[in-house]
Amino acid sequence: MAIEVEKISCVNSAAFVMEFKVKYADEDGNELNADWSSGKYPVGQSRTCDLAELSHPIPEGAPIWIQVHAILGKTKTSNTHKFFYKKNKQSASFKVTGTTLNFSIHEL
Repeated sequence: MAIEVEKISCVNSAAFVMEFKVKYADEDGNELNADWSSGKYPVGQSRTCDLAELSHPIPEGAPIWIQVHAILGKTKTSNTHKFFYKKNKQSASFKVTGTTLNFSIHEL
């Protein structure tokens, strides 16, 4: 089921400092980075990316997902690719749990 969203949020419920990026696919299926990063933030905090405010916009209809980097640890990509960008004020939320070398990204 495709879900169209404009914003992506990620809650840090893990035992580490993290950052996340928004990734998307162009019409040829190439994986690209959105022009945005959450910056580093600790457990108990969250960050939100409003894709409509990016200086280099993502095309509407593009599939979007997140990539989480545990500082001093691994980098993982969310395993759900059912979200698509659309200017509609809707949001997708994720929560990260675990440790630097063994963590999960959960859709809320």
